[in-house]
Amino acid sequence: MSSVDILGPIKSSLESDPYDADVLIIKAVFSHWCDAADGRWAPAWRDIDIMTLPPPLLPYLLVADMTPDGDIVYRYWGRGHSSYHGTDYSGKLLSTMTPAWIRTFLQHQYARVIETRSPKLLMTEYDDIAEPVYSLRLPLSDDGETVTGFLSFAERDGVSRQLRNWVRTHQGDEPQGPL
Repeated sequence: MSSVDILGPIKSSLESDPYDADVLIIKAVFSHWCDAADGRWAPAWRDIDIMTLPPPLLPYLLVADMTPDGDIVYRYWGRGHSSYHGTDYSGKLLSTMTPAWIRTFLQHQYARVIETRSPKLLMTEYDDIAEPVYSLRLPLSDDGETVTGFLSFAERDGVSRQLRNWVRTHQGDEPQGPL
């Protein structure tokens, strides 16, 4: 387990192996990804069928593709994310996401998946939010060699309203320390 040291609105973010997850809904999404991978290090997007997941999870799913220049574009942006980010990023680039501290934080998470070619489970604690937020970042590989996209899930059960209000009050905050 490693830690991402970020000051400011993010108190801490711990990275762990999703195989060790003890959150039931995280296990459901991770199990779907593992089944789709069928022994490979990552499944292709065509192997994923998000419609077979329990419907209450869909608003908290994200599907993203790598662009040729290394940016990330969101293919699917669950409406649960829109409710606290205040916008729908479907079809939009991660590099355009605001505020900048969220963009930087997500870029770091995706970069960790790319550099390790492995799934990541992150537990992030925020200032003024009682419950941690669990995020699952799962690689997709359409060519079997490189990370060409991501299936992501953020566990927001019980924190959606708090998180939405918190994000909106921290729109201008920037990270104060190293990633």
